[in-house]
Amino acid sequence: MENKFSFLKNLTEKLNHSNTSFWDHLYGTGYLLWKLGEPEYICDAGLYHAVYDTSIYKAELNITRKQIKELIGKKAENLVYIFCKLEKRTKTLLNKQDIPKDIHLDLLKIEYANLIEQNREPTNLKKMIDAVNQKILDIQNKNNFIVRI
Repeated sequence: MENKFSFLKNLTEKLNHSNTSFWDHLYGTGYLLWKLGEPEYICDAGLYHAVYDTSIYKAELNITRKQIKELIGKKAENLVYIFCKLEKRTKTLLNKQDIPKDIHLDLLKIEYANLIEQNREPTNLKKMIDAVNQKILDIQNKNNFIVRI
């Protein structure tokens, strides 16, 4: 079986996403989470965060949940699945109250990295990034996740 990186790269490197390849975006999101010191399952969920298609981006990859679970594990895959199914994702994550706290925090971290990775212009998504960061801080009640851009 291919490893989680080569499998994903082979599926996504020729697809476009935000003026780069889909692979570059997915890898960049996972890499940011890794640089922030997040656990492997969150980094893996960030790496695969849009493989099931989202309300905004449709890659239409021919993959199954079983395949993804085998590559990144059940916990990471579950985050990917939920992340992909959220409508108006940033707004939903900022206002949603019925997601279990640990899952909500993990999804916010993935969205935070996702927004930063796409934010190649410093003011482009800054308000959304700041709002997601503040929500993470509110949930954690700590100041250890701040990234300045």
